Amino acid sequence: LDLKATLSADAGADQAYCSAVTTTNLVGTTNSVGSWTQFGSTPNVATITPTSDNTATASGLITGVYTFVYSVTEPTCSSSDTMTVTLYDPASLAVAGDDQEHCNVVVFTMDADTPVIGTGNWTKLFGPDGGSFTDPTEPKTTYTGATPGVYVFEWTVSNDDCTNADQVRITNYDEPSNADAGPDQTQVCGTEATMDANYPLVGVGEWTLITKPAGTPDPV
Repeated sequence: LDLKATLSADAGADQAYCSAVTTTNLVGTTNSVGSWTQFGSTPNVATITPTSDNTATASGLITGVYTFVYSVTEPTCSSSDTMTVTLYDPASLAVAGDDQEHCNVVVFTMDADTPVIGTGNWTKLFGPDGGSFTDPTEPKTTYTGATPGVYVFEWTVSNDDCTNADQVRITNYDEPSNADAGPDQTQVCGTEATMDANYPLVGVGEWTLITKPAGTPDPV
């Protein structure tokens, strides 16, 4: 009894790759003796090279969908099965735009490049809770409901199985505390004055000299 002759043809699962792949392995029913052929001639005619009784390589592949046939033929019976190999164009390089800094805004305007090949999608990798995209598939969409904090958003460009991504960091600073420089001082004895500003709860304060009497040296 020849066990190989009783096996039905099984071409295996369909395959999909980015178009950088030009060669793929074809594997038919285990322990069978069969042959591999291409059904049709699109997107081009592949070169099929047998590598064992049930396997072969298909090379010279270009972008598109190929259909390959695995056939098992014996004097009294035969069977065949098909599978497809799909090669996609690589997606356009994802460019999420420059990092941004804002002061207590509620809307961010995203600035990604529009992909030539594939479609894009925005996601929030991390940041304060809440907020949403107006349309996450638009490169120039807006993100509404923002609160103070640090956000990282990702712009992913996909063409079926071909994807790549880029991130943008947006810092939304909290509104600083109101500055209170203290009461005016009309009489100061000596050469020193003690300032009496408030301590900010949010932010860092800094003194600057706006005016001074002529000939007075700058403060140290």
